[in-house]
Amino acid sequence: MLAEQINKNMCGVVCPCDETLMEPWLAMTEEELNVYGRTKNPKPSSAGPTETEDADGNAWFIFDTDESKTVKTYLECVKKAAEFFKANEAAAAEALAASGAPVVVPTEEEKIKAEEDEKATAEKEKKLETGAKIIGFFEEKYTCTGICSTTLFYVSLSLDSGVPAKACLKHV
Repeated sequence: MLAEQINKNMCGVVCPCDETLMEPWLAMTEEELNVYGRTKNPKPSSAGPTETEDADGNAWFIFDTDESKTVKTYLECVKKAAEFFKANEAAAAEALAASGAPVVVPTEEEKIKAEEDEKATAEKEKKLETGAKIIGFFEEKYTCTGICSTTLFYVSLSLDSGVPAKACLKHV
């Protein structure tokens, strides 16, 4: 699950990357990238701003020349994504309030379900964070990533480190 998150979200819509660092990934064949759920085909101008993938489910690489908008590690991406979704959640609530739409009061069952979902999401995020820290330790010590197979990007090492070449299993 963490591997899929890394492969699909890094250098994507929420976490664009500096194009000057992307040569190693752009040098890969389309078939190699597709194994990781990515494509080097450009995002079409007809795609909406929140669309992240082509019709085959392969995520587009998204670049930005403004360093303040880009990330260099997946850990930066996770932080940026959390900020992005929190900001968009607040913006959506403001837009709904400003629209004059009637306020829907959730039932007690809906409130309980929402609390359970929130707890489950928090637990899931904590597990992913723990996994990322463990992988980060091995990355920095052995320049490897993933356990049995590599991901397309390192978790904690910068894009400057290039495409990961080996999994960490033999170091575990």
